[in-house]
Amino acid sequence: EDRSQGRRRSGKHSINPGCAREGFEKMAEAVVPDDLPEPLPLPRAVHTLLPKEFGQSISAAKKVVRRGEIMVNGKVRKADWKVSSGDQIEWRPRVVSGEKLDVSEIPEDVPALEVVFEDSEMAVIHKPQGIPSLAPSGWTAERLLKYHLAPTKAVGALFRPRVVHRLDSATGGLLCCAKTRPALSRLSNAFAGRQVTKRYRALVIGKLEGGGFLDAPLQDRRTKNLMES
Repeated sequence: EDRSQGRRRSGKHSINPGCAREGFEKMAEAVVPDDLPEPLPLPRAVHTLLPKEFGQSISAAKKVVRRGEIMVNGKVRKADWKVSSGDQIEWRPRVVSGEKLDVSEIPEDVPALEVVFEDSEMAVIHKPQGIPSLAPSGWTAERLLKYHLAPTKAVGALFRPRVVHRLDSATGGLLCCAKTRPALSRLSNAFAGRQVTKRYRALVIGKLEGGGFLDAPLQDRRTKNLMES
């Protein structure tokens, strides 16, 4: 059934008709009050009826609906669904990520990643030179994560881990990766807010003595770097 226009129709808009969804767990629920004057769009209902989780942002409510984490009367519904009095709304985020893949599937000429740190929320890996962090196709650091990182059962688990920032293909170094949506949000905000200190090492030709700042364009971009010999 569908109420995208405020009336019942066929079930073609249901993402998943079953009540049980493997890898998802109920975290919040609400019942649409009986005095609802007219059918309410699902994102607005989530924003209004689950204020602790989504009351501060209608955009957050839209995202969880789009990701298929909202069920109405036991079925996952899309954003054009409208709820009516007595409907039961449940928020069921993913709590289990996809399984770790077999490293033997990786071509021999693809550089290997090294896991430096890992817990249920995030990981730090060493990306070798010669492999991009992200790219539309081919073997990237992000694509390799599913072969090297363990699955997580944390709330908000991403189906596959994601890199939070980038290093150039020719640059080797540490990459922070998120295994859950909360970790992805927090780490992304930390990088955007320049709360992360980055250190780079470079090989130069010549003799350096002492220390100081290099204040010169780097690839036509103004930059100021601390130099220590």
